[in-house]
Amino acid sequence: MCDDLAEVMPTRYVQSGKGTLKQVGERQALYVKETRSIHVFNVTAFLLYQCLEEPLDRSTLVEVLGELGAPDQTTLESDIDAALATLLEHELIRAVE
Repeated sequence: MCDDLAEVMPTRYVQSGKGTLKQVGERQALYVKETRSIHVFNVTAFLLYQCLEEPLDRSTLVEVLGELGAPDQTTLESDIDAALATLLEHELIRAVE
């Protein structure tokens, strides 16, 4: 039963709380003190990260960021997938149930 529910419920993502946003020139970056690293965001990654103050799933992210005027759906989805993968890899966001 729980396995069936897991298949129906999409994965949601939320900020990990490990970093602090900083302005770097005209761009935004996330400074992570524990790893002494800085991650400079492109526009999509920054907006996505901002949206993830509260848990959201991928389809909601596509909808929200699409309302901001993405050039086309395919590019938007590809950009979101790439940003999610990178943010997860660096533990800047995490998956929640």
